[in-house]
Amino acid sequence: MKYSLLLAILALFVFACGEVGETSSPDDSPSSGSGPTSSQSGGSSSGGNSSSGGGNSSSSGGGNSSSGGEPVCEGVYCCNGASYNNEISFCYEEQLYPKCNSKDYNPYEKGCFGGELYDKCTNDKTRGTCVHESLLRCRQEGVGEDKIRDPLPRMECQENGAITGTIKDYRDSKIYKTVQIGNQVWMAENLNYDTKDETIEMNSQCYGKDPANCTKYGRLYDWAAAMSLPPACNLTSQNCPPSHEGLWGALCPNGFAIPRSQDWQALVDYAGGNVIAAGRLKSKTGWSGNGNGTDNYGFNALPGGGAFYWGDESYDEGNGSYWWVETQTGYEAYYWSIIASDTEARNHFWPKDMNMTYLRCMHY
Repeated sequence: MKYSLLLAILALFVFACGEVGETSSPDDSPSSGSGPTSSQSGGSSSGGNSSSGGGNSSSSGGGNSSSGGEPVCEGVYCCNGASYNNEISFCYEEQLYPKCNSKDYNPYEKGCFGGELYDKCTNDKTRGTCVHESLLRCRQEGVGEDKIRDPLPRMECQENGAITGTIKDYRDSKIYKTVQIGNQVWMAENLNYDTKDETIEMNSQCYGKDPANCTKYGRLYDWAAAMSLPPACNLTSQNCPPSHEGLWGALCPNGFAIPRSQDWQALVDYAGGNVIAAGRLKSKTGWSGNGNGTDNYGFNALPGGGAFYWGDESYDEGNGSYWWVETQTGYEAYYWSIIASDTEARNHFWPKDMNMTYLRCMHY
C-alpha cells in the first residue's frame, strides 16, 4: 500500500514535468524542424524581390520566378520583369519600345518614322517635321491642336513649320508660291495679273508706275478691277458681284478666290490674334524702322504700300500694305492692313473708288 501511493505520486510528478517542458518563452528561437527557413516559401535570405539580392531578375537566369514568387528574366536583357531582344527593342523607364534603325532614343522627345528619328509634335518647342501618333506631320506656330498639320499633296514642311508649295497661273504662265496656314491655303505673293482690258487696266497699276514693283510687290487694283467687275460696281453693291455661294473667283488663278473678311479673320486668329498676327505674317526684310516680322508661315507680307484711285500718287512703300476682300457695304469695301510700327492686323473699310490695293487669293 505504501509502495503503491509512492508510485502514484511519482507518476503525477513526471506528467507535470512533461507539460512544462513543451512550453517555450516568446524569446526562444524555433528548432531546426519547427518553422520555415530562408530556403522555403516564407521569405528570402536577402530581403529583396530576387534571390540575387534585391533586383528584378535572378542571378542564374534559369527560372521564371525568384524564390519569393516574383517573375524574373530568362535572358540577359530584362525590362519590368520580362526578358526582351535587345536587337529590336530597348527599355526606357521599365517600358519596352521598338528601336529606330537600331537606335535607342528618348520616347518622350523623339518618334520614329520610316527608320528616321524626328522630334515629337507634342513638344512645345518643336517646329517643322515631327511625329504625332505614329504619323509624320508638320508643326507650325498657331493655336490649339491646329499647330499640327498634315501637309497637302505637293506641299512641303519647312524647318520653321511653314508648309509651302507653288501654283501656276495658266493665263500668263506666272508661278506663285503658296502656303498652308492652319486649315487654309493662301498665295504667298500678291496677285500680279494684268487683264489687258482697258476698262480695268486704267484702275490697275504697279506701285509708282514702275513695272519692277509689280514683280516685287504684285499689282495694285481698285475694288471693281480686283473683283473682275465693271467700274460701276465701285459705286454700288447691288449685283456686284452677282449672288453666289462660296468664294468669288474674280481675278484669282483657277482654284483660288477672293477672301472675305471672315477668311482673313480666321487667318489672323490662327496666327495669334489681331494684336500679334501681323508680326508673324510680315516679311523678315523691307519694313521701315524696326518693323520687320518673323514670317512664321511663309506668307511674306511685303510693305508694298498703295495708290489712290486716279493712279497719280502712290504711298506707304516700306510702311504698310493693304489687301482687298470681297466684303462690302454699298460703295465701300473692306480691306486688311499691316503697318511697320506695330504687329497688329487691322480690318477697315473705305470707298471702293478711292484707293488701289493688293490682292491675296485663297484656295477654296
